Amino acid sequence: PGQGAITGMQGAGLLNGFASGDAPTGRLRLSLPVERGTKVLFSFLFAGGADCEHIYALVRDGSASVAKVCGRQDEVLRSFATVVTPQSQSLELEVVDEGPGPWGHALLDDVLVWPLSSLPTLSDGEIKAAVGP
Repeated sequence: PGQGAITGMQGAGLLNGFASGDAPTGRLRLSLPVERGTKVLFSFLFAGGADCEHIYALVRDGSASVAKVCGRQDEVLRSFATVVTPQSQSLELEVVDEGPGPWGHALLDDVLVWPLSSLPTLSDGEIKAAVGP
């Protein structure tokens, strides 16, 4: 069957792992330059399958995992954000789309990195998720 309607898109482009079905798999790694030691807010929209072992987005600072998010078995792009004080000069976002069978795909949109002078309400690594419809 075909893909359902995708909702919540905000960015200029959408990464959609549903290519004529759920069979195609792969990984995408984005390296985003940051200033070491400067606190940043890292945010993106994510949706897709709920198989968190095979379909997820992972934020890394060097070799350290900072945050991991999974889909909810729907096509609703939801906002995820984490605060990081980078120990390296780049943050990496890896999208893993290796799920077999139905709902074996990931969607990614609107990746943003915002330098922050201070953000007293969140600690490094804490994730805030805005629940979509």
